[in-house]
Amino acid sequence: MTRHPLLSISLLSQLTDRDIQCHYLNHLVGEASPLENRTSEIADLLTQITDRDLALRIVNLAFEVDLNLGAELTASIAPQFQIEIVEKIDRLDVPILLKVRFWNATKSRAALNYLKDIFIFRNRQYDDYFSREYIVLLAIGGIINIDRDLGIELLIESLSDRRFCGRAVEILTDLAPPQAIEGLASLLEIDDSNGGCQGRVLEALIAIGNDRAISSIRDALYRDKSRWQETNWIQGLAVVADPAMVEQLIYMLDDPDLYIDREYEYLNGKEHYITEAKRLRCEAIEALERIGGASVFDWLHQAMYWISKSDDYDYYSPFERVFRALYRLDRERLLTALEGAIHSYDPAVKKRAAIALSDWNIPIEDRNLSILLGALEDIEDLDTDVQLEIVSCIRKIIDMELRALDYDLTNICDDWFISKTLFDRAILETKQILFKYASDEDIKNRDRVISMLLATESDEKELINKLRETISLKAAERLFDRFSEDTDLSVLLKHLEDPDKSICQQAVRSIVSQDNVNTYSTLFSIAANTELAPTLIRELSDLLREQPEANILKEFHNHEPLKFIEIAEQTLIQNIHHKINQVNFEVPALGAIGGEASVTALKKILDDRESYDDIDQAIDSLARIGSESALSILLNYLPDTDIYTGWAAIKLYNLGRLAIVPQLWKLECQSPSGRALEAIHHIQQKEGLYNPNFSDRVHQRFEPPKTRLRDILLGEVRSVS
Repeated sequence: MTRHPLLSISLLSQLTDRDIQCHYLNHLVGEASPLENRTSEIADLLTQITDRDLALRIVNLAFEVDLNLGAELTASIAPQFQIEIVEKIDRLDVPILLKVRFWNATKSRAALNYLKDIFIFRNRQYDDYFSREYIVLLAIGGIINIDRDLGIELLIESLSDRRFCGRAVEILTDLAPPQAIEGLASLLEIDDSNGGCQGRVLEALIAIGNDRAISSIRDALYRDKSRWQETNWIQGLAVVADPAMVEQLIYMLDDPDLYIDREYEYLNGKEHYITEAKRLRCEAIEALERIGGASVFDWLHQAMYWISKSDDYDYYSPFERVFRALYRLDRERLLTALEGAIHSYDPAVKKRAAIALSDWNIPIEDRNLSILLGALEDIEDLDTDVQLEIVSCIRKIIDMELRALDYDLTNICDDWFISKTLFDRAILETKQILFKYASDEDIKNRDRVISMLLATESDEKELINKLRETISLKAAERLFDRFSEDTDLSVLLKHLEDPDKSICQQAVRSIVSQDNVNTYSTLFSIAANTELAPTLIRELSDLLREQPEANILKEFHNHEPLKFIEIAEQTLIQNIHHKINQVNFEVPALGAIGGEASVTALKKILDDRESYDDIDQAIDSLARIGSESALSILLNYLPDTDIYTGWAAIKLYNLGRLAIVPQLWKLECQSPSGRALEAIHHIQQKEGLYNPNFSDRVHQRFEPPKTRLRDILLGEVRSVS
């Protein structure tokens, strides 16, 4: 290894351009050893150089190595030398997005005029809306880093711009200087004619939250009471919390219909009207929680009873919001409230109380479980739905304990959040109820029992065997995956012919997971099945990758693996040709087993460009195949400059290495959009700096292809990235 002496200004002046570039401006990751990574020495030395010609020489040499490196080193030279480099960046024949990045990297006041021009004239047309917005945000970010006061001034002036107001508010919220608060408050005093920006302004003032901001919110709320039902205004009511505002929130929770424009909402359909009422309730609950106090707890406690009667059971329901608010306000009082609710005469209230007691976001202790078990003591008075709901909640708690301790039921210890005695009682009482409904005539009740079994960590074979006596095909499908080792092969083969496709696919998964050599011939017939081949290839790939010593792999090695590969490949290609299934299920499977026929089929997908998903999968699959023809297709695909290619360029950064940077650079220069630049940026981060105009190194173009199912079946070894 060549060792180079410690740098000094004198030595730097004597070195040739090539020596400086190769030995001191080289920090390609993986190329230079730590002893040869001397770029940081150059940066430190530049801060001491007073010779204009020498400083500019070094920076210009860095630009030849990599434009990013040149821009970053500009920040190390004296401010009076930076002007020439900033002007040089302006003359570069690169997209404006890159120029902004380079100006930002220089951290030079000389770049402010360029960045300011871009921000002030932000509505000019660049390449597309995405690039324009991104460029403008980069520009203002650079301005703030160089001159914070100037950035704030420009942002405040931009608040009147309807198209940029929202972004300006977000940035000012993070900065929150006094002049920014005044600028935001002034927007609340005018008509909201700039596209709903006042809501964002109000949200920003709430986030800032100091006395001046709250005073502005109060003034705005009283100026326009007609807007109190809007989302941001509701948040404002909670922040100010004047008595009249608290009263408004309670009314909104009690009867949201009073605050909905019936005529307008019904024009959008009844469901839209219901959704709007639900939104108002949820937001009123959150606002009241923010206010807090014993009185708020009492109001929400009362609401828990009548909200549950009309509430649906999705996760973000008003009842869910009430429960969480009560929990955060006073947990002990909440448990007492739920104990009363679970003994309510109303089944809906009982069920919601049970759900709340098993909520995974709160600590589970003896009291939660005791309340639920106490409710089962009145089992004769409970309808089936409520019984099973309570049992489900108890088993959820049991399962949380098992997962927390990572113990099976046979290895219980004394270190529980809940006592062992209570735990054993819960197991026994719920199992008796599950036995009862495992043979129930109502198939829905049996399915609910199955759902509870699948949701738990325990392995209750006794209960499973009882279910098999009366199990439905749909229920069988759900049990295969969990209990496939106990399912006879004859039963699984029978379900391969089920009219329900999902059951057939689950049977394939179970057949593969059993790793039984007796299924060898069956796998050939499944490979020829247009409906099931994609599932088979995926499951077989997972099995053989995770279990290199699988029994079925030995069977393949002893017989006809190539024949199996050809059958599956033909089936998948036929599916793609006839579009029997959604194509993106077949494409990854082709990547797993693909020969040259697969490469041809994947190329056609790229040529057809019918969907983003198909292109995404085809790029991954070609890279996974990794043959010369497959990688050639990827490279040939890059120069095409339609919208799909720009998107695909970003996809390729996960697969590509430095040697495809020239193609990406050419793509960006042909059709500037910023997408290829993003791919280049990620590759640079992954492997280091690289300029397509300066390099004598040889690089791989793509990551080494990963091992495929084909390689495993044929016993071939290939590099794994």
